[in-house]
Amino acid sequence: MGPLSSERRRELSDSVAANRAEKKRQREELEASLAANGDYSIDDGQRNGDDASNPNGGKVAAAAIAVIAVGYLVAKGAQAAKPHVEKWWRETARPKIVETKKNVMTKFKGVFGEQGEEADPKTTEKTAN
Repeated sequence: MGPLSSERRRELSDSVAANRAEKKRQREELEASLAANGDYSIDDGQRNGDDASNPNGGKVAAAAIAVIAVGYLVAKGAQAAKPHVEKWWRETARPKIVETKKNVMTKFKGVFGEQGEEADPKTTEKTAN
């Protein structure tokens, strides 16, 4: 395969332009037909069995590919983050939660008895101080 001659390039360019013009004409014709019938729904290619006539087919495929790619990246990110999150939970979060729980239980120990019932007010004053 050698370089293309300028004449062949012009032929290919004209052919591409003609194909684009035909597709545009078909799209406009379809849109006019839908507007005339009052049907503004997207043609998903199921009415006539021709998926190639669907102007949104490429967008749907691109959206599906994007969803799959994002899902894959999220899964990989979660897999990479898991050890870091576990370390953070063990070394930082859980000890702080346990300490806070102890502090809260200590503050309310004088107000509530062992079974969670309200303690005697006379003994509460002595133990609270």
